[in-house]
Amino acid sequence: NIGSEIITENLKNGSFDYEQVKKDVYQILQHRVKPEFLNRVDEIIVFKPLEFEEIKAIVELELNKVVKKVKEFGYEIDFTENLKDYLGHEGFDPMYGARPLRRAIQRLIENPLSRNIIAGKFQKGQKITADISEGKVVFK
Repeated sequence: NIGSEIITENLKNGSFDYEQVKKDVYQILQHRVKPEFLNRVDEIIVFKPLEFEEIKAIVELELNKVVKKVKEFGYEIDFTENLKDYLGHEGFDPMYGARPLRRAIQRLIENPLSRNIIAGKFQKGQKITADISEGKVVFK
């Protein structure tokens, strides 16, 4: 993660030169890490930032977990493509990748859905559709 800010800067400038990023990260390491430790580093690996299609695939995997959980309680749920796109943007951070996605799904989908179910807004066996409307997740 030491080079994440360099990667972010490269992306903002519209380019991603793998070799240059490696060199820049190594220079940062020289300033932040003791030489004894740096001498033990065999290789610096720079991970390519995720493309939006890859993020959407991760969104799909995470939402499938929600579908399974909801099914265990006797409900069905599906998610619109608009909502999936929204989650892809909300749950992605250039610095941290898709790590925030799990929290975004919990905050935007699981918590409000649970409250709706507890409040009796849906009946067992009912198919629920989750969508995004004016920046808010809605359940129908």
